[in-house]
Amino acid sequence: MKALLKEIRRNPLLWLLSFVPVVFISGKVRPEAHTLLFLLSVLAIVPLAALLSHATESVAASGGLLIMQGVGAAAGPLVAGLAMSASEHGLAYTFIATQIFMAAFGVYRSTRRAAPPDRHKGSFVVEPPVPVGTELAVYPNAKQHDARHSCMDV
Repeated sequence: MKALLKEIRRNPLLWLLSFVPVVFISGKVRPEAHTLLFLLSVLAIVPLAALLSHATESVAASGGLLIMQGVGAAAGPLVAGLAMSASEHGLAYTFIATQIFMAAFGVYRSTRRAAPPDRHKGSFVVEPPVPVGTELAVYPNAKQHDARHSCMDV
């Protein structure tokens, strides 16, 4: 527990963890405020995703991409819908702002975390294709299936 508190004090991004109880309280107090609850949830999930990324050191190289992909998959449709309905320019400015935010977050993460150790690095290995279909082997001693009898006839 001490290590977690030390990490929270050291990393300002984790200060957003204070939004986790705020989301639950807001859900009880104003359950009809869907946009507010969504925005608070986004603020609460970002540090949780950062903690998850930090905990899984073996996938540290791709952790940031997975976090952004998950947040984008969850927040993208709602943000896009709100931007299209709220702005006369539709999605153009929202798309540009999102790209700038993602680039800034990527730069921030790359300056705050050390490179993964060499033991976690390796060359890219292309897996051979796996056949989808298979052939059934016909064995000479196998009984031939008689179409007149079903599997229920014993």
